Amino acid sequence: MTPDRDDPILDAMLEEVLGGRTPPDLSPRIMQSLAIRGWRPEVTGHVEPAAPPLPLRTVVPAVSASAASSNGHAQLAVSSAPRCRKSSQTSWQTLAAISLVVVLGVGLGAIGVIATRNPWRQPNVVKNGPKVNGDKAIAKKTTPVPGKNGKANPPVESPFIAKATSPEKSSSPAVTVPVPEVTPTRPAPAAGFPERNYAIKASPDAEVASFVSAELHRSWKENSVNPAPQAADGEWCRRVFVRLLGRIPSGKETLAFLNDNAKDKRQKLVDKLLTDDTYVEQYAQYWAGVWANVLIGRTTGSQDGSPVDRAAFEKYLRDSLANNKPYDKLVYELLTATGTAKPGAEDSNGAVNFVLAGLNENATLVTARTCRVFLGQSLQCAQCHQHPSQDWSQQQYWSLNAFFRQARVENSPSGPRIVNGDFHNLKGVTKEGEVYYQQPSGQMKVALPQFIDGKAIESSGLLSDVNRREELAKLVVRSDNLPRALVNRLWSHFFGYGFTKPIDDMGKSDAATHPELIDRLSQEFVARNYDLKAAIRWIVLSDPFGRSSIVPVGSLADSPQAGTAPLFSHYYTRQMQAEEVYNSLLAAASLRSKSGDNAEMLAQARVDWLSQFNRNMGTDDAMEESHFNGSVRQSLEMMNGDLIRQTAGSGKQGFLPGLIHSEMPLAEKVEHLFLASLSRKPTGRELSAISKILANAQDKPAAALEDIWWALLNSNEFILDH
Repeated sequence: MTPDRDDPILDAMLEEVLGGRTPPDLSPRIMQSLAIRGWRPEVTGHVEPAAPPLPLRTVVPAVSASAASSNGHAQLAVSSAPRCRKSSQTSWQTLAAISLVVVLGVGLGAIGVIATRNPWRQPNVVKNGPKVNGDKAIAKKTTPVPGKNGKANPPVESPFIAKATSPEKSSSPAVTVPVPEVTPTRPAPAAGFPERNYAIKASPDAEVASFVSAELHRSWKENSVNPAPQAADGEWCRRVFVRLLGRIPSGKETLAFLNDNAKDKRQKLVDKLLTDDTYVEQYAQYWAGVWANVLIGRTTGSQDGSPVDRAAFEKYLRDSLANNKPYDKLVYELLTATGTAKPGAEDSNGAVNFVLAGLNENATLVTARTCRVFLGQSLQCAQCHQHPSQDWSQQQYWSLNAFFRQARVENSPSGPRIVNGDFHNLKGVTKEGEVYYQQPSGQMKVALPQFIDGKAIESSGLLSDVNRREELAKLVVRSDNLPRALVNRLWSHFFGYGFTKPIDDMGKSDAATHPELIDRLSQEFVARNYDLKAAIRWIVLSDPFGRSSIVPVGSLADSPQAGTAPLFSHYYTRQMQAEEVYNSLLAAASLRSKSGDNAEMLAQARVDWLSQFNRNMGTDDAMEESHFNGSVRQSLEMMNGDLIRQTAGSGKQGFLPGLIHSEMPLAEKVEHLFLASLSRKPTGRELSAISKILANAQDKPAAALEDIWWALLNSNEFILDH
């Protein structure tokens, strides 16, 4: 038969009867069209007011509903607008169809089933309710429509319409059609520091330290490695001072620890160095320098003529660390900072120096540093091509870079200022604020702000729509990579090696040498409110940190210097950093405590001394070269530099003049020299050699003591962290 395109329902019914074909499930189209026109069946009794028309939000089939006929059947037309129809054209078909339905009962059953399966219309069904146009009220239980091969067609779900719920009491069915917004509006992102959502409850310090020890003991056993014995008290005391304060302990501090007979004296010393007012300033000053070197480099702001104010930046870090500011809060402030870099201005903010140091023409340096330092992922190589060793693409690099494109530098009388503003694309039109980059093939591509895990923000360059740096900071501080990168960096600071190599290119989560250990420490760090001192305490009080640096027999498998993965079965000996040697020389000579009002002069002297060992290589990623690595320059400075002459000389200031003129026996003076420089007493062999030196200088004991002191300060044992 020839189908009647103006009446698909009747055509389908006739095709089933005459052709033996199953009618299509048109219920979604029917009810969508009815909802658009606001149609509802005529009922007797009380009827709820009709719902407003449902606006279209998606592309729908071109089906529109005509007005309901007097007998309650909806007439459909397959077009986007109603069309006029001649009633005589289909009257014979209607009569034929009705007669066939009555005889065979097929058409009526199909309509009933379609009505019960309507996903857009959920009537409230009441038992023994009123009849609609002579038909029985629709039963609440639905029957699936038979499909092909006898299987039931799955119910049609709508993403826009929620199922209506039936009230407890109702006398008539009602149609509830929720009306969504024509244009969905995205809520404005919340401004300010994001809330924390802790996944686990924090464990006691002792339990975390015990887990660290147990995990490493298991690793030693699996690799058949013999751990080193426990470090001597003097050795451990010196190590803790160097790693926590960046200097060796004084002779008095060493003696105080050695003479303490308490069983928990190591824990007491760690707590004292981290919390006592006597040491908080030193702790904050040392770690401010450590973080400044990581965040902006050793030379930036001190010798390269950059607009960065290094002193202001270190002061911001020093104040934050002294107050034990949570690490995620510190990172958030660094990424979102605005204001003047130099102190003295009304909007002065030392934190802006991090962004200022890396905000070159396309913000590539701050992009690389943010990902490397805070997330432990090195995307620098992906700036120009696919990362050679990790699964990072150019698209990911430039999508991260797009977050920084609203930041800009303004020059003001008080110095450079970091401000936020609208970001324009290459055409000068603020739309999505896209970033363009070139692939190795020469093809130009477009990137929009998207985090490394694929999370995107609103695509707009307008600051009124979205503050990109704030959104980036929220993604960074709530990323799982943030605590992992921090734990890895801290572990490397205390042991010389991290769980990955390099520490700032961690790659996949399973690349760590001790995945269970880094996972647990990361979780505990988050649960502890990103407490830096808590993480430091766990590491310092762990079993491997308390082991000797002497490599025992049978531990050759634990030799990271030779390229093997570190197992941390012994403490790895390494040279102290230039900053640590400088601080240790001042501590050994007691010059720091004698400085008085000369703190500013000493700070400048420190900058001048350190600057001679570091040089910026001028590369795109601001790589630096250090000459404090056993070079000739280092040797000359340690043997005959201004600082060593001031430290080892017997002039008016420092530790040595007071010792020489004291009344204590000569042997005790020698012992104090060893305690002040090496944090231990001299051995018998050393005493034998020293006695010969003193015997040859009977008339000049002061000169002999000065020579011994100079020799100790230039020894390998002094300059090594062991």
